[in-house]
Amino acid sequence: MALGVLMSLVFGGVEFGYYVFVKHAIQAATREGARTSVLVGSTNASVNTAVSNAMTNAGLSGSGYTVTTSPTDITTAASGAEITVTVSCTWGVVGAGVRPLSLISTSKAMTVSVVMLKEG
Repeated sequence: MALGVLMSLVFGGVEFGYYVFVKHAIQAATREGARTSVLVGSTNASVNTAVSNAMTNAGLSGSGYTVTTSPTDITTAASGAEITVTVSCTWGVVGAGVRPLSLISTSKAMTVSVVMLKEG
């Protein structure tokens, strides 16, 4: 009885701990993409590369994430304009390997947006 409760707590802690790690990794990748997007001469490709590098460094390269920017083409943004970078994925894809109790729904959206002002 006590062992079952203890194991449930341990496995639940592992699952939620991994969720927090993944959420933090997505936040870091989005921030890196936003930092890249505000530089003079940046392109959408350079934003995608920055996000991809951050996700790869966190071990989440094949996590099925998407990157969107607003404006859609950041090369058209004027100096001082807001640029929004959003990275999103679902927990069922990114957390597929570490869900011992499946406490978090596989359809849970993990979306992070960062807004920065264009330099120049």
